[in-house]
Amino acid sequence: MTCIAVKIKGKVIEIAGDTQASWGKNKMPWGVQQDKQTKVNGKLFEVNGMHFGCAGSVSDIGLLQIFCKTHRPKEMNRDDIMEWFIEFKEWLNDKAKVSFNDVNIHGIIASEGKVFTFYDFMEVSEVTDFNAVGSGMWLALGAMENGASVSQAVATAIKYDLNCGGDVTMKIIK
Repeated sequence: MTCIAVKIKGKVIEIAGDTQASWGKNKMPWGVQQDKQTKVNGKLFEVNGMHFGCAGSVSDIGLLQIFCKTHRPKEMNRDDIMEWFIEFKEWLNDKAKVSFNDVNIHGIIASEGKVFTFYDFMEVSEVTDFNAVGSGMWLALGAMENGASVSQAVATAIKYDLNCGGDVTMKIIK
């Protein structure tokens, strides 16, 4: 569970997320990262010119990161992103031997100055001002509706959502 918030300010995209990771009902003390030494946040990442903020299974997010190294949507529009997800489904079945229906990711993708949210790769919608994903999304959306920055919105989710925690990390995409 997590909270990722995104806001578009002219040509600048701000994205923030929490760092808590869990395994079942237990918190992982080092948060979401690729290893304990580097403290890399696995919820916000950039691959192949695409920026992501993802909530969901850490292993599923890892599979998406590997896929993105060699695959990207033809263009940043809803239809091409949906086709790209179909490619991901085929790749999962062929390369990773994972059923696409077992993958659970709620995320944000930003590239070429455009931002989209996706839910389990089936619902894709363009973001024109701000949005959020994850269990803390409703708190973050309410905070941003009332003028909060993405960092403040995620901090609000960390404070009030049982499934959000850790620190706030933020990226600015120009």
